[in-house]
Amino acid sequence: LTPLNTLLMNGKSYALLLESNGKLNLVNHEGQSVKGFPIRLKGVYKQAPILEENGGMVYIRTLSEQGELSKITTNGNVVEEKQLFRPNNEDKFSLSLNDKQNDWVILRSDGKNCTILDKNTEELFSLTNLPFGNKQVQYYRLANTVRCFAFSNGWSTYNLYDDKGNPLSDKPLVSTSRPNITYSESYNKILINTTSATSLDTWSIKLK
Repeated sequence: LTPLNTLLMNGKSYALLLESNGKLNLVNHEGQSVKGFPIRLKGVYKQAPILEENGGMVYIRTLSEQGELSKITTNGNVVEEKQLFRPNNEDKFSLSLNDKQNDWVILRSDGKNCTILDKNTEELFSLTNLPFGNKQVQYYRLANTVRCFAFSNGWSTYNLYDDKGNPLSDKPLVSTSRPNITYSESYNKILINTTSATSLDTWSIKLK
């Protein structure tokens, strides 16, 4: 599964490979598995794992479509397995790494309703009765207290919300690639760059 993550250990580069059937492997440039790998995880997987640093250690985080959240060491030990609450069989789960790659959240969606959980699996907010589709979320941690989320159906339309589920704009953003979002502390504004086939546009939203 992509994107392919690489990990540097003892001056050597290793690739982290996850197959849809839950087979997780950590291999060197010659394709040889690190001791302790491969391992088999529960569930079906649709996205690549992410890497998480904690207390000077690097852990591998995986999340199955069915909500099986795992934490694995770089020697293949599964130190945490947790089945997330799944209200119905239509709900699917995914991880979203923030733009700075130092935090992540979990999306639970049945195609019409969405819930965002933080990395401690605590619920941040829910959105209901959205247009049906395969929901994706882009997570932006702009400052210690400023977080926003751009929801899409996998197309080029994005709807922005704050971390309490309040809409940040009265109309969706249209962009052919992931919007670039920054925060101006002096003006207390979110600055947004969107792209189209012919232009690069900049928008601003004043925070309350």
